[in-house]
Amino acid sequence: MADKKITELPNITGADLANADEFAVVDITASQTKAITFGELKTAVGTDFVSKSGSTMTGSLVLNADPTASLQAASKQYVDTIAAAGLHYHDPCRVESSSNLTVTYNNGTAGVGATLTNNSTQVALALDGVTLSSSNRVLVKGQTAQAQNGVYTVTNTGSGSTNWVLTRATDADSYGPSDPDSFGQGDAFFVEEGNTGAGNLDVMNTVGVITFGTTAIVFVNVSASAVYSAGTGVTLTGTQFSIGQAVATTSTPTFGDTTINGTVTADAANFGDNNKAIFGTGSDLEIFHNGSNSYVTDSGQGKLILSTNGTAVDVYDNTNGHTMARFTNNAGVSLAYQGDTKIETTSTGVDVTGNANFADNGKAIFGAGSDLEIYHDGLNSYIKDAGTGNLWVGGANIGLGNPTASEYFVECINNGAVTLYYDNSEKLATTATGIDVNGTASVTNLSETVFTVTGTTPALDPANGGIQTWTLSGASTPTDGFDAGESMTLMIDDGSANGITWPTMKWAGGSAPTLATTDYSVVVLWKVGTTLYGASVGDMS
Repeated sequence: MADKKITELPNITGADLANADEFAVVDITASQTKAITFGELKTAVGTDFVSKSGSTMTGSLVLNADPTASLQAASKQYVDTIAAAGLHYHDPCRVESSSNLTVTYNNGTAGVGATLTNNSTQVALALDGVTLSSSNRVLVKGQTAQAQNGVYTVTNTGSGSTNWVLTRATDADSYGPSDPDSFGQGDAFFVEEGNTGAGNLDVMNTVGVITFGTTAIVFVNVSASAVYSAGTGVTLTGTQFSIGQAVATTSTPTFGDTTINGTVTADAANFGDNNKAIFGTGSDLEIFHNGSNSYVTDSGQGKLILSTNGTAVDVYDNTNGHTMARFTNNAGVSLAYQGDTKIETTSTGVDVTGNANFADNGKAIFGAGSDLEIYHDGLNSYIKDAGTGNLWVGGANIGLGNPTASEYFVECINNGAVTLYYDNSEKLATTATGIDVNGTASVTNLSETVFTVTGTTPALDPANGGIQTWTLSGASTPTDGFDAGESMTLMIDDGSANGITWPTMKWAGGSAPTLATTDYSVVVLWKVGTTLYGASVGDMS
């Protein structure tokens, strides 16, 4: 090789060197320069070196620093740190405890067999809404003394008389990074159940070696996902749920008891016998068929309301094609028999077509206080007025007669006579002037209340009675109180001879009678038209 300058040495390749080629070597200690050939250099170095083309080392290679470039060598320390920073999944835990448990901690043998024992009220163990069973895995991450945190299994579920006990799980009771059977940074645990913890993925985040009972164990939640499980009647296979039958819009599924919150739109819903459509939180409304009859049953509070935006609601006889009842918007309600309307409400009341039949003792009752009743008690028929006022029977002409209306009992003619009959034969009729009697009038035990006239100037009035007495207390001048057609008998006691000056009238015989002074003088008075008449019957002495 030709001589090279220092600045040219970086360009030397293996092909440029021969064993005879010399190098200048500076011996700093002796402060001198020596010459060495390439061959001598190779002999001095020997073969105990790592070739850049590759070789095997029999000892350890110690690096003095972590790599900083992508192709630099990495130490075991560096690789362990990187491995610990990753996630290493362990078996899941059923629940997690995020708050401090009141317990007594026993560290076991350096963590192996370490326990948490209940130091509060004795009760069966339940965490995050889940009642636990023996061997369930529990992730404890909320202890105030963080060295007590970790993953445990239930070894005693506890009761009202015993304490529950948790024991560190065998895959989390000794330190070891990236080991599924040991515990270290990056170990991840999925939580399966719990009111707040279900679906959480918790990772142990303590850096470095863990000394159980001393080192604070810290978990961080890195994700929370929904936890799905198949409920009653539902199957979960992988990520797919199925309910055992097609429920597409074109399908015809069959359901048992079903609770619906919201609105359902369907072309049809088929229910078997005694299967019910139930509405309301208290099963207030039921619609069903029991195999014989159909029912709409309302057992809740309030009203059962049928409403329509159409013209009417009909109750229909599908078999015979008849409307049995019709409820018309803003109009009447009608009830029918074989399609023919029999009762219909109107703006003024009710229209009835045909008969209204009442059973024995069934009453037609009128008035707010049941004032008028019409009924038949099985033997007799009654029109009973128990209210105030009169019982009026009105009409142009009124007749009372037999059931066939072929005979009269009583006939009342408007502005005319009232006639009484016997066996349909007229016996007594009122007239404008009195009564007409057809036949003999028999009177038994006829009595008359006698009216007493007082004073010296009384009005003689037959309205006070048909027989009247008057004891004169002095000279008297009576007045005419008669109406046309009226009459009366007057018995006069004039024991003191006072005398009477009569009103204008005509006396039988031409003059007024002379009154007796002992006992009664009897006169009869009557009026025809405007003329008052009188006649002396005689004296009682």
